[in-house]
Amino acid sequence: ENTRCCDECGGETHPDELYFIEDAQVEACENCVLFCDDREESILESDAIYNNHSGIYHHRDDLDI
Repeated sequence: ENTRCCDECGGETHPDELYFIEDAQVEACENCVLFCDDREESILESDAIYNNHSGIYHHRDDLDI
């Protein structure tokens, strides 16, 4: 069967189920990505910071921390 590896976790998945993360230039599976409301796009979970107050994820590069 036609499968490819997620660049983030290494898991095998069908190519139609991979997300291309432009800022990281990687293809990642649905287990490794989250939707970032600020950017209106998917980002890697490893780059995401959750804001408990607003209930949304932010990309770590967009925050002054």
